[in-house]
Amino acid sequence: MQVFTGFSGMAMLCFFLAGCAVTPVPGTADAPIDSSVASSLFRAEEAYRTSRSESDAAGMAEAVRDRMTVLGAMDISSGLHPRMRDAFLASTRIMMDETRQMAADDAEALSRIERMFAMENPAGEGVISGLFGDGVVGPLRKVDVTVGMELDVFLSAGMTEEFRLPVVRDAGTTIFVEPSREFAGFVPDLALSVLPVAAPGGGGAEGCDTVSDGGRLACFVPVGTHTEIDLAITNRSESRVSVVVFVSGDARSVGAALASE
Repeated sequence: MQVFTGFSGMAMLCFFLAGCAVTPVPGTADAPIDSSVASSLFRAEEAYRTSRSESDAAGMAEAVRDRMTVLGAMDISSGLHPRMRDAFLASTRIMMDETRQMAADDAEALSRIERMFAMENPAGEGVISGLFGDGVVGPLRKVDVTVGMELDVFLSAGMTEEFRLPVVRDAGTTIFVEPSREFAGFVPDLALSVLPVAAPGGGGAEGCDTVSDGGRLACFVPVGTHTEIDLAITNRSESRVSVVVFVSGDARSVGAALASE
């Protein structure tokens, strides 16, 4: 795979919302919880997909609530760009509709889910209109989120963007990709490939290949000897697509590594 160490066609942002993220090592019981946006959205996405595969509408609803809590924390801490916020909410609406459909034959379960989703305003202007107070059934728990690195990527139809990113040696890496604008009439068809770059004399950790679910992509690369990853995103849609890529990690170390290139 050809890899570009530059960032052609995208703007790269690297910033903090609340300190440094620490990625948990799989299999370590007392490992700290990674509070990065990438990992927080990844956990909600994995829980949603698992619950959906098990036809568990209540589990899907809980996962959607977790996702909304993260989005709320992001918006409060950093102020999401309106374009990005609208896109995230549009994707959340789809997840909520899928959850309702799953519970459509169970009036009691559907009623519970609607109470959980009681953030829509009466005018129907937005699924999280009450996220910051109005209309919320019970307060959303406080969540501290950090951003190790954030990339805006713009992909023409059929285009693949490839690049190499430094990662923290002693931590696993979570990548979460989400459309950064609403797409009328279609759901972006995207593919993600992540391959750790093995250190000299070392073995590489397992990478991942995945396709989008509602335009969203999620990947976790475990701890290894690698200090870089090769990441490729392909737009398999027939229209131009823009996405935001969240990568977990310590933003200071990531920023320093990028500055040295």
